[in-house]
Amino acid sequence: MKRTFRNYITRHLVYGIKYTKTTINSQPEKMAEAISKIQNGHSAYKVSKVHGIPQSTLKDHTRVQYTGYNTSFGPSTLLSSEQEELLAQYLIYMPERGLHLTQVMTRRLAGEIIQRAGHQQIHEPSEKWMKKFFTRHPEITIRRSHGLIKPISN
Repeated sequence: MKRTFRNYITRHLVYGIKYTKTTINSQPEKMAEAISKIQNGHSAYKVSKVHGIPQSTLKDHTRVQYTGYNTSFGPSTLLSSEQEELLAQYLIYMPERGLHLTQVMTRRLAGEIIQRAGHQQIHEPSEKWMKKFFTRHPEITIRRSHGLIKPISN
């Protein structure tokens, strides 16, 4: 089927399909449910209409090449989820001990973890990475530091 503007209008407006790649990534249980329905004998066409996932994506994920893999879109991450979780725990642990890490220190620490993992990373992670890191870990908050004030003496 040739992808034209008319097909786009038909698929998205008439059938009400609201599919984006991020939707599939953020809802893996929805994808797993759709795949299990296909494996139990439902047609890929009907399941795609119910769940709002393209039929070709469902067929690809029911083939043998995708079984057992947690597929995601975009480039692979430099820090594994375990490394990122340990970094998050460290960022929570250090202020309890009296050392508040800045964003620059956090980026340098992440860069050091990346280099020790064997990646050929020249620079430390970007500010965009930091924003997304804090989005993925809402338990960590960014606070402004306040300068020390001299006590007023009488």
